[in-house]
Amino acid sequence: MSSLSDEEFTEFELCSQPHENISDLVLVDEVSISDMLSSPYYRTKLNVIGYIDHKPVIYYNEAGIYQWSDTLDKECLTYWISYPNSPPGWEIK
Repeated sequence: MSSLSDEEFTEFELCSQPHENISDLVLVDEVSISDMLSSPYYRTKLNVIGYIDHKPVIYYNEAGIYQWSDTLDKECLTYWISYPNSPPGWEIK
């Protein structure tokens, strides 16, 4: 998070209201990396920021979502810096 621009950090801080600062939610998510990549919105925002056990740690620029899994199509570890609200641009169906 320390590499976020001031503008992006402020946007996530607003998303985390009413807690008045950035909150976090770390969870094992049923939304897989493959699911995220099937969305044109998130596919274009993908940025590999590192590796754990030779598997990529993904940050979705401007969405505030970090994601890691040992497989592309199974549950993954997810960290949302916009919690308790949905990330900016979240697709609601």
